[in-house]
Amino acid sequence: MARRGATAPWPRNAVGAGRWPGGRRKNTVIDTPRYLDPLAVYRVVDTPVMVLTRPLPEGTRSYSLGVHPKAYGRVDLRPLFARLAAVEPGWGGRATVGGSPIKGGSRLDLPTLIRHLQEFLGGH
Repeated sequence: MARRGATAPWPRNAVGAGRWPGGRRKNTVIDTPRYLDPLAVYRVVDTPVMVLTRPLPEGTRSYSLGVHPKAYGRVDLRPLFARLAAVEPGWGGRATVGGSPIKGGSRLDLPTLIRHLQEFLGGH
């Protein structure tokens, strides 16, 4: 969890930062207008999985999903990326980090992505 009064490494105008239940855990979503370095965010966010998302000029979204270093070994995102790639080709990544297609981003809306993530984490 972030310390009270800690300076967040994301822009002040980041919107939609929030948490949702994923199985028995809480996870973090940050919707921001610009790129954020996930490693910087992990300094103040202490949830097993984090989603960073931002709009792209084409009307699509960029999604980056990451496992907090403290949760390495407990959560493997590769099955989730395979599931998302079956819905929309181009999703991929490693066990601890990955995301939406690099070229063009994703047409999935955030609630749909969260639903897939909740269903995936429900089995963990």
